[in-house]
Amino acid sequence: MYYRILKIYSDLEDIVEKHAKKISEAKISLKNYFKTSNELYLRRFLAIIESLRVDRQVILSRAKEISEVSLDKINRNDLKHVLEVFDYIYALLDYHRLVDLEEERRIFITAIRKSEGTMLSEYRDVFERDVLNVEESMTVLDDFLKTLKTIISDGLKMVDDKEFIESYLKNLSFKLEKI
Repeated sequence: MYYRILKIYSDLEDIVEKHAKKISEAKISLKNYFKTSNELYLRRFLAIIESLRVDRQVILSRAKEISEVSLDKINRNDLKHVLEVFDYIYALLDYHRLVDLEEERRIFITAIRKSEGTMLSEYRDVFERDVLNVEESMTVLDDFLKTLKTIISDGLKMVDDKEFIESYLKNLSFKLEKI
């Protein structure tokens, strides 16, 4: 089970990193389109946002896999390592939610605002749906992070090593309300 969780974390790390790069590329393509009105930049922007949609689905799918993990099925010897990976996942997805998805949302809002009188105007409805989809993704990730906090809290109750618990709580990427 530990290796499966580690694999999911590795996949999440890769896809979140690629997603962030694509957001930067989308921002540059959109900016270049507004400067030049060159259709190539528009096509590039549209291709990137399609890829971003797929990335969001994959990230949410992987998060769902983590939320379905049963701590009872984890080997007691691996539990400490699993809890550490869960914290890494929490930090990664919290950053993704707060920074990447917010930036993506702003790009779509900018595209909507500046689309009037350009070839982008025919995609206005698509961009509005994308804003809603990004906001929904943010909400789903927020719910997932709450679930992950509960899983971590429950996992810590199963650990007998007080030194580990103290160290873990001290270095935790979020504040855990109760154990």
